[in-house]
Amino acid sequence: GHNAGHTLVIDGVTYKLSLLPSGIVRGKLSVIGNGVVIDPHALIAEIERVSAQGVSITPETLRVAENACLILSLHREL
Repeated sequence: GHNAGHTLVIDGVTYKLSLLPSGIVRGKLSVIGNGVVIDPHALIAEIERVSAQGVSITPETLRVAENACLILSLHREL
């Protein structure tokens, strides 16, 4: 499966992350690097959830390494 989660509490607001780097919450450039296993469906859901909490996630604040590992729907079917 994809990476384990972590919880941040900043100014009384709780953020539950599993794929997104914690710096994203502070608006810092955040990179999902090689060695991270990404489920694209889980990543999109997490981006939507964290964005709904007011965190701006854009191509300027989030990058994904081209050699990060993917878990695709095909893998679940196998």
